[in-house]
Amino acid sequence: TKQWKGQEIKAGEMVTSYRKLAHLSGLSERSVRTSLTRLQATHEVTYESTHDRTTIRVVKWADFQN
Repeated sequence: TKQWKGQEIKAGEMVTSYRKLAHLSGLSERSVRTSLTRLQATHEVTYESTHDRTTIRVVKWADFQN
């Protein structure tokens, strides 16, 4: 478990932003938002966005670690 600006970050979670994900992936910020929405609809990830960050959690993280 790690901390980021007072927020606990657990295994399978990451704190990022749409802008950073867009830059890293080569997608537009809109495409990043759409992709996250689709991943959440299929129960692969959950995410929560605020004005300065997006926290993404892989739902079955532990299953991928075996």
